[in-house]
Amino acid sequence: KTINNHQVFSEKPTRVKDLNSVTAAELKKIYGIGEKLSTRIVKFRDRLGGFLVNEQLYDVYGLDSITVEKTLERFQVMQVPKIEKINVHTASAEELTSLVYIRRDVAENIVIFRETNGIESLEDLKAVEGFPTDKIIRIGLYLSLKKD
Repeated sequence: KTINNHQVFSEKPTRVKDLNSVTAAELKKIYGIGEKLSTRIVKFRDRLGGFLVNEQLYDVYGLDSITVEKTLERFQVMQVPKIEKINVHTASAEELTSLVYIRRDVAENIVIFRETNGIESLEDLKAVEGFPTDKIIRIGLYLSLKKD
């Protein structure tokens, strides 16, 4: 439109789309996301079984916080996927390793710790050698502490 003989461009309000259904091609439209990062984001999401919270985007290797913020302006978790939580009291090291946040050696340490000390809360996991304490809240989204 034109105001006082000056061309005025209004930014179209962008509709936020679901982060759990965005394609690599759509992600590449975000400044700072190229072929490798867009593919990495989709792979990470698929390994998670879908993003449960927007903040998990910060966990994608190589994605800086400014790019994450730009991405979250366009894409957010709208449909939270149904996931099967892993019971920390009965899970094998193999099952625990299926979580992208837990390395094999840490999973084995969790099993040893559980058998020696028991696990009453997520906080107890902080005492496990090598446990990524900075990711405890995200890991907690995937674990069940129910005793059968």
